[in-house]
Amino acid sequence: VAVRTGLDDVITPEMLRAHCQASLTPSYVPKFIVILSELPKLPNGKTNLKQLAEMASDHVVEEGEVVMDSLGQMKKLSKWAIFENAVIHRCYAWWMVGVLTDHYMRCAIDSDAENKFYPYC
Repeated sequence: VAVRTGLDDVITPEMLRAHCQASLTPSYVPKFIVILSELPKLPNGKTNLKQLAEMASDHVVEEGEVVMDSLGQMKKLSKWAIFENAVIHRCYAWWMVGVLTDHYMRCAIDSDAENKFYPYC
């Protein structure tokens, strides 16, 4: 959104969101609202839509999403941090499979002097 001259301090993203929620159906309310001093222009004076799309993409990547962490607390994470957490959790899951398998194999081969397996390890 580009604000008219003189209204820079009056308009806030929260005000715009409230107005959109009151005037639009929920599916049309924007998820992100960014206030610019002016819209980027092409040399011929038209609005540069390509640059606006790039700015929007950059903002979405920076903004990230609110997700629940392992302790049940809500945190705002970037897309990269969400991806990184998913990779770490997958690695942790495979590591746990290895630990459990190793423990099971160790318990399966433990026996006493009479070649009887221990009831526990």
